[in-house]
Amino acid sequence: MLCNLIDNAIKASGEGGSVSVMAYSEAGIPVLAVEDKGKGIPPEALSRLTQPYYRVEKHRHRRDGGAGLGLAICEQIALKHGAALSFSSSPGLGTTAKITFTTPT
Repeated sequence: MLCNLIDNAIKASGEGGSVSVMAYSEAGIPVLAVEDKGKGIPPEALSRLTQPYYRVEKHRHRRDGGAGLGLAICEQIALKHGAALSFSSSPGLGTTAKITFTTPT
């Protein structure tokens, strides 16, 4: 799951971009986050990111990499580990993928 989220962040950032991976606690709940400073995702697309075969960039083809299943699989992995996967983004500023575990530390 983390490899996929980091790979997506690297691709979104482009050459010379930056990606941060963070681990921290929010109100005693463990969180992992992957943040990029890339192109961002339009607000209307955020709720669909984990749908199988959904691609934000419609012009991309399978030969460009991926089948549109990575984030759907990531969501299932998170759920199996008692976590929730969420995304926040601002077009032109970047995206954060956040894995929030449901049990306090």
